Amino acid sequence: MYRHTIRQLAMGLALAITAATGGHAADPEAVARARAVFAKAVAGDGSAVKTASEQFKQLHEGEPDHVLLRAFWGTCLTLQGREALMPWNKLRYVEDGLAQIDKALGQLSPEKDRELLGGISVGMETRLVAASTFLKLPDMFHRFDAGKRVVEESLRNPAFATLPPALQGRFHYQAAMVAKQEKRRADEIASLQRALEMDPQGPDVAEVKARLKAYKS
Repeated sequence: MYRHTIRQLAMGLALAITAATGGHAADPEAVARARAVFAKAVAGDGSAVKTASEQFKQLHEGEPDHVLLRAFWGTCLTLQGREALMPWNKLRYVEDGLAQIDKALGQLSPEKDRELLGGISVGMETRLVAASTFLKLPDMFHRFDAGKRVVEESLRNPAFATLPPALQGRFHYQAAMVAKQEKRRADEIASLQRALEMDPQGPDVAEVKARLKAYKS
């Protein structure tokens, strides 16, 4: 009787923990390691693309309902398209990756914005991964408007204020890229300045400073 009661309590505690975390048990350290490889892949390191893709595929398969892991894996697929040699493989990888990102965006909700992974809003980082991917794609994929919409909605989202300054800076950088594409010079400058202020050590800081300098000359 006693053992049965303890077992019931343990099961109840496990269910309570699952409910409190939204059912997700992604390992923050494993995600952080995969993020580091992912950053190299995004920056152009072709040798890191396969590793990042394998890591995020494994993480996604372990937590198939985790929107952020799905978005990261989707972007990794688009990066595999960037590195593929054959045109049909390039197209297939990118389309498969975009399908995963679209699905992740479709699963977002206020609950996802409140859910944290490594102290960061899962919903907001999912949007950042999506927007960054959409805005870097060639025009043939027609994703600029979707990227713009994700950026604008993210900047208005109440969860934006909860992000670390560096991630806020990344959103402002994406907003600057949108303004640049639309030739809105004043808006681009304002977003670049905000990006630099919030993320002075960001991966695009050299580009940001160069563009601001060019506008001042």
